[in-house]
Amino acid sequence: MTDIEASQLDLGAVGPVTAADSVQREVHRFTNSQRPRGWSHQLGNEPILNLGYRRHWWQSHALGWLEMQHGPGVSASLGNLLVQAGGGYGLRFGRGLDASMGWPSLSIERGGYRQVATSPGSGWNVFAALQGRYVAHNLLLDGNTVRDSHSVDRREWVGDAVVGVALTWERWEVSLAHVWRSKEFEEQQNSTVHGALSLSYRL
Repeated sequence: MTDIEASQLDLGAVGPVTAADSVQREVHRFTNSQRPRGWSHQLGNEPILNLGYRRHWWQSHALGWLEMQHGPGVSASLGNLLVQAGGGYGLRFGRGLDASMGWPSLSIERGGYRQVATSPGSGWNVFAALQGRYVAHNLLLDGNTVRDSHSVDRREWVGDAVVGVALTWERWEVSLAHVWRSKEFEEQQNSTVHGALSLSYRL
């Protein structure tokens, strides 16, 4: 069994100071997409300080010239951005699996979409995972901590299903994932479906 754990500290900000509205408008203009709306209702400026922890337990098996790993994982976060705890079960197969940290997530408790493990190497893997978490606080849905702002009625239980592929080479990793997420607040009409392309480098 391979036991991998990681801690992280996220520092940042939300609100107009981030200039996210300008960035999104430029991206939509470049891609000829519909003009984004709703930025007049964004959260006020607030610094972010959040601690995160995650751990994976991988059972390894040989499948001919391929490798397969599966096992559970847990995560927890504490800070003014997110307070949550969760767990899940993942499966991946390919080559050079120990060069990757674990399955990816688009949850906001991760400052980065993926993290390359401490051991350099090269390989590839296809992955899938189911994960759920209990959310006690989410600033992006609950609103600013010390000032009045827009908010929604947040759901406490949230689940994700993730599938994708990752390629590693020495200190680099690129991954592409597709995520299905359950509703996160009461007024939400549909569950969320999104994807991400990520490039990581291990220092």
